[in-house]
Amino acid sequence: MKTKNRRAVGTFGFVAIAAILTVAMVSANLTTQQVQADHEPAVAAKKAGMSAQQPTAAVSLLTQGSADPVSVVQQLGHFDIKSNDKGDWLIDATIECATATEVKATGKQSKTTGAFAGAKVWYELDGVPVSILTGDTVAKGPNGEIPSEATWNLCEQVFEMQSNFNDLITQCTEEQELAGECTAGDLVFVCDFETELDANNDQCSQSLTVFSKNAGTHGATVMIHDVSAGESHTVSLNAILSHGGSVESTLETTNPDGSSLNFEDAGVIIGKRIVIAEPIHMQTVTTGN
Repeated sequence: MKTKNRRAVGTFGFVAIAAILTVAMVSANLTTQQVQADHEPAVAAKKAGMSAQQPTAAVSLLTQGSADPVSVVQQLGHFDIKSNDKGDWLIDATIECATATEVKATGKQSKTTGAFAGAKVWYELDGVPVSILTGDTVAKGPNGEIPSEATWNLCEQVFEMQSNFNDLITQCTEEQELAGECTAGDLVFVCDFETELDANNDQCSQSLTVFSKNAGTHGATVMIHDVSAGESHTVSLNAILSHGGSVESTLETTNPDGSSLNFEDAGVIIGKRIVIAEPIHMQTVTTGN
């Protein structure tokens, strides 16, 4: 399917805030500014929008591997639109997003585990999510879940490690003492560096397996279908920010885990964003592959 867009021509304006965002992921020290947006409905053939900085963070945790995944849901901003003609509106956002993870591999671990941090965003029209696929509003789940067809994957980072660190120095065992190899309480090298290490002895082998993932866009667009004319409608941009431990993730999926052995810390933050809305005329042409 190919889609051709013909956008209505008009003038536009929005309030802009110039701001600098300083991100500290381990200890978030954030200042916030009130969202400033054009709350007056945009009339026909004109654009509407907002530009703002109101830092939104899923604050980093120091839980040493015992944290269940944490999610924060927050509205990033909203404004009103209005047209004299029923039709489609194109909403386009550019959003700043940062993620950080901290993992630590120790000892022997059979699983690949670590940390993840990420954010998804979606639009709502008058409080109802809008499908990215169709442009129509779609109902939330029974517990307020946002349908996947309405969400953009804004940013995500997964960092996982699998470790196999053997003990190279141990205490003298009773068996070793009886064999005359050492005295009780002495520290003993497991490896004979002149022979066993050169022969790739498994006891001397150290390994570290790392899995790292960064995924996401920094733009999010939706076409809202058949917005009724003659009345004001509220468009809102919303986000869910999540972070925590992960286990044996893949390129396709992230698997949260509250008992990840390598999880130390993770955080995600959304900073500056610009959102613009404009009425458009859509022409959809379906062609064969």
